[in-house]
Amino acid sequence: MLLYTYKTESGSALIVALMILVLLGLLGLFAINSSITTERISGNEKLQHQTFNIADGGLSATCMLIHNSFYNLGFYNTAIPALNSTLCIYNPLEFTQLLLGFSTTSPTATIPSSVSILYPLDTYCDANVTVTTPPNNTSIIPGTGAEFAAGSEGIGVGAIGGIQKLFSLQSIARFNNGSELSSSQIDGTYREVLTP
Repeated sequence: MLLYTYKTESGSALIVALMILVLLGLLGLFAINSSITTERISGNEKLQHQTFNIADGGLSATCMLIHNSFYNLGFYNTAIPALNSTLCIYNPLEFTQLLLGFSTTSPTATIPSSVSILYPLDTYCDANVTVTTPPNNTSIIPGTGAEFAAGSEGIGVGAIGGIQKLFSLQSIARFNNGSELSSSQIDGTYREVLTP
Protein backbone atom coordinates (compact mmCIF):
# COMPACT_ATOMS: atom_id res chain seq x y z
CA MET A 1 0.00 0.00 0.00
CA LEU A 2 1.22 3.39 -0.99
CA LEU A 3 1.02 6.29 1.47
CA TYR A 4 0.89 9.79 0.13
CA THR A 5 2.67 12.44 2.20
CA TYR A 6 2.09 16.18 2.18
CA LYS A 7 5.64 17.17 2.80
CA THR A 8 5.97 18.98 -0.51
CA GLU A 9 3.21 21.55 0.12
CA SER A 10 4.71 22.94 3.36
CA GLY A 11 1.49 24.79 4.55
CA SER A 12 0.78 26.78 1.37
CA ALA A 13 -2.98 26.26 1.80
CA LEU A 14 -2.79 27.93 5.21
CA ILE A 15 -0.95 30.91 3.77
CA VAL A 16 -3.46 31.26 0.91
CA ALA A 17 -6.37 31.05 3.38
CA LEU A 18 -4.82 33.70 5.64
CA MET A 19 -4.22 35.99 2.67
CA ILE A 20 -7.86 35.62 1.60
CA LEU A 21 -9.02 36.38 5.17
CA VAL A 22 -6.83 39.52 5.31
CA LEU A 23 -8.16 40.62 1.92
CA LEU A 24 -11.77 40.09 3.04
CA GLY A 25 -11.07 41.98 6.29
CA LEU A 26 -9.65 44.94 4.38
CA LEU A 27 -12.65 44.88 2.05
CA GLY A 28 -14.98 44.93 5.09
CA LEU A 29 -13.10 47.87 6.64
CA PHE A 30 -13.35 49.76 3.35
CA ALA A 31 -17.12 49.10 3.23
CA ILE A 32 -17.59 50.31 6.83
CA ASN A 33 -15.51 53.43 6.20
CA SER A 34 -17.45 54.14 3.02
CA SER A 35 -20.82 53.85 4.79
CA ILE A 36 -19.68 56.12 7.65
CA THR A 37 -18.51 58.73 5.14
CA THR A 38 -21.80 58.51 3.25
CA GLU A 39 -23.73 58.94 6.49
CA ARG A 40 -21.71 62.04 7.39
CA ILE A 41 -22.22 63.52 3.93
CA SER A 42 -25.98 62.99 4.10
CA GLY A 43 -26.07 64.51 7.61
CA ASN A 44 -24.15 67.58 6.42
CA GLU A 45 -26.42 67.90 3.41
CA LYS A 46 -29.50 67.74 5.64
CA LEU A 47 -28.03 70.41 7.93
CA GLN A 48 -27.22 72.63 4.94
CA HIS A 49 -30.79 72.29 3.64
CA GLN A 50 -32.13 73.19 7.09
CA THR A 51 -29.98 76.32 7.39
CA PHE A 52 -30.94 77.35 3.84
CA ASN A 53 -34.63 76.97 4.72
CA ILE A 54 -34.10 78.99 7.92
CA ALA A 55 -32.42 81.79 5.94
CA ASP A 56 -35.25 81.69 3.42
CA GLY A 57 -37.80 81.79 6.24
CA GLY A 58 -36.07 84.84 7.75
CA LEU A 59 -36.27 86.55 4.37
CA SER A 60 -39.99 85.73 4.01
CA ALA A 61 -40.78 86.83 7.58
CA THR A 62 -38.99 90.13 7.01
CA CYS A 63 -40.95 90.76 3.78
CA MET A 64 -44.18 90.18 5.71
CA LEU A 65 -42.94 92.49 8.50
CA ILE A 66 -42.29 95.27 5.97
CA HIS A 67 -45.64 94.72 4.26
CA ASN A 68 -47.59 94.62 7.54
CA SER A 69 -45.80 97.73 8.77
CA PHE A 70 -47.05 99.69 5.76
CA TYR A 71 -50.59 98.34 5.43
CA ASN A 72 -51.87 96.88 8.69
CA LEU A 73 -50.49 99.71 10.79
CA GLY A 74 -51.18 102.43 8.24
CA PHE A 75 -48.74 103.99 5.82
CA TYR A 76 -49.69 107.51 6.91
CA ASN A 77 -49.13 106.91 10.62
CA THR A 78 -46.38 109.05 12.09
CA ALA A 79 -44.96 106.13 14.07
CA ILE A 80 -45.10 102.40 13.65
CA PRO A 81 -45.67 100.69 17.00
CA ALA A 82 -43.14 98.21 18.28
CA LEU A 83 -43.51 94.77 16.73
CA ASN A 84 -41.07 93.02 19.05
CA SER A 85 -42.09 89.54 20.02
CA THR A 86 -40.42 86.28 20.83
CA LEU A 87 -40.20 85.63 17.08
CA CYS A 88 -37.92 88.55 16.18
CA ILE A 89 -35.71 91.13 17.83
CA TYR A 90 -35.01 94.54 16.27
CA ASN A 91 -35.13 98.28 16.99
CA PRO A 92 -38.64 99.46 16.02
CA LEU A 93 -37.72 103.17 15.87
CA GLU A 94 -34.82 102.56 13.46
CA PHE A 95 -37.01 100.18 11.44
CA THR A 96 -39.74 102.86 11.13
CA GLN A 97 -37.20 105.46 10.02
CA LEU A 98 -35.71 103.07 7.46
CA LEU A 99 -39.12 102.19 6.00
CA LEU A 100 -40.43 105.74 5.80
CA GLY A 101 -37.12 107.38 4.87
CA PHE A 102 -37.48 110.09 7.50
CA SER A 103 -37.49 110.41 11.27
CA THR A 104 -40.80 110.46 13.07
CA THR A 105 -39.25 111.87 16.25
CA SER A 106 -36.86 114.59 15.13
CA PRO A 107 -36.26 116.35 11.80
CA THR A 108 -32.50 116.35 12.45
CA ALA A 109 -32.26 112.65 13.35
CA THR A 110 -29.94 110.50 11.29
CA ILE A 111 -31.77 107.92 9.20
CA PRO A 112 -30.16 104.47 9.52
CA SER A 113 -28.89 102.94 6.30
CA SER A 114 -29.64 99.43 7.52
CA VAL A 115 -31.50 97.59 10.27
CA SER A 116 -30.81 94.08 11.53
CA ILE A 117 -33.63 91.76 12.52
CA LEU A 118 -32.76 88.66 14.53
CA TYR A 119 -34.94 85.54 14.50
CA PRO A 120 -33.64 83.30 17.33
CA LEU A 121 -34.97 79.77 16.79
CA ASP A 122 -33.22 77.93 19.61
CA THR A 123 -29.89 77.96 21.43
CA TYR A 124 -28.06 76.55 18.40
CA CYS A 125 -29.68 78.27 15.43
CA ASP A 126 -30.78 81.75 14.35
CA ALA A 127 -31.43 83.85 11.27
CA ASN A 128 -30.18 87.42 11.01
CA VAL A 129 -31.74 89.56 8.27
CA THR A 130 -30.22 92.92 7.35
CA VAL A 131 -32.58 95.37 5.62
CA THR A 132 -30.98 98.22 3.68
CA THR A 133 -32.39 100.90 1.43
CA PRO A 134 -30.58 101.27 -1.87
CA PRO A 135 -30.05 104.82 -3.22
CA ASN A 136 -33.19 106.25 -4.83
CA ASN A 137 -35.30 103.40 -3.45
CA THR A 138 -38.61 105.24 -3.98
CA SER A 139 -40.20 105.87 -7.36
CA ILE A 140 -43.64 106.60 -8.77
CA ILE A 141 -45.44 103.96 -10.81
CA PRO A 142 -47.89 105.58 -13.24
CA GLY A 143 -51.17 103.76 -13.58
CA THR A 144 -52.04 102.70 -17.11
CA GLY A 145 -54.46 100.37 -18.80
CA ALA A 146 -51.59 98.04 -19.74
CA GLU A 147 -50.68 97.54 -16.10
CA PHE A 148 -54.30 96.94 -15.24
CA ALA A 149 -54.69 94.39 -18.04
CA ALA A 150 -51.49 92.58 -17.08
CA GLY A 151 -52.60 92.22 -13.46
CA SER A 152 -49.30 90.66 -12.48
CA GLU A 153 -48.09 93.23 -10.01
CA GLY A 154 -50.82 92.93 -7.39
CA ILE A 155 -51.43 95.92 -5.13
CA GLY A 156 -50.82 99.32 -6.74
CA VAL A 157 -51.50 98.56 -10.39
CA GLY A 158 -54.28 99.76 -12.58
CA ALA A 159 -55.46 103.26 -13.29
CA ILE A 160 -54.47 104.68 -9.88
CA GLY A 161 -50.74 103.91 -10.03
CA GLY A 162 -48.70 103.95 -6.86
CA ILE A 163 -45.33 104.39 -5.23
CA GLN A 164 -42.78 101.62 -5.12
CA LYS A 165 -40.15 101.30 -2.43
CA LEU A 166 -37.25 98.87 -2.83
CA PHE A 167 -35.44 97.20 0.04
CA SER A 168 -32.30 95.09 -0.17
CA LEU A 169 -32.40 92.07 2.12
CA GLN A 170 -29.59 89.79 3.24
CA SER A 171 -30.52 86.78 5.35
CA ILE A 172 -27.83 84.73 7.08
CA ALA A 173 -28.75 81.60 9.03
CA ARG A 174 -26.24 79.94 11.33
CA PHE A 175 -26.30 76.60 13.14
CA ASN A 176 -23.66 75.72 15.71
CA ASN A 177 -24.11 73.14 18.44
CA GLY A 178 -20.42 72.64 19.17
CA SER A 179 -19.94 69.58 16.96
CA GLU A 180 -21.82 70.68 13.83
CA LEU A 181 -21.52 74.01 12.05
CA SER A 182 -23.48 75.29 9.06
CA SER A 183 -24.22 78.68 7.54
CA SER A 184 -26.37 79.83 4.63
CA GLN A 185 -26.85 83.26 3.06
CA ILE A 186 -29.60 84.52 0.77
CA ASP A 187 -29.67 87.99 -0.79
CA GLY A 188 -32.78 89.51 -2.30
CA THR A 189 -34.70 92.65 -3.14
CA TYR A 190 -38.18 93.28 -1.79
CA ARG A 191 -40.53 95.63 -3.65
CA GLU A 192 -43.45 97.19 -1.78
CA VAL A 193 -46.04 99.02 -3.90
CA LEU A 194 -47.96 101.65 -1.94
CA THR A 195 -51.26 103.03 -3.16
CA PRO A 196 -52.91 106.29 -2.08
